[in-house]
Amino acid sequence: MGLPQRPAVRRFDGTLLRMILTLMILIASVSLLTGTAASLNAIPSQLKSRITSGKYHQAVVGACPATRKSSFTAYNIAVLLYP
Repeated sequence: MGLPQRPAVRRFDGTLLRMILTLMILIASVSLLTGTAASLNAIPSQLKSRITSGKYHQAVVGACPATRKSSFTAYNIAVLLYP
């Protein structure tokens, strides 16, 4: 008897992730922020200003490696903010 098999985890590229999040916006009253960042350790200033506005109380965050070939590390980031 072996260990149970893990379900396959689907990886999304940046374009597909943005499409999925855009559809979620059409369904719910949320705000979408997208962009590219060199690090996942710091919150972008645009996101900080939205968070501190007090208008939003929950968030969903998605990030994946940027697909452009570069000598620098980059990530595509999408954040859904819920009131």
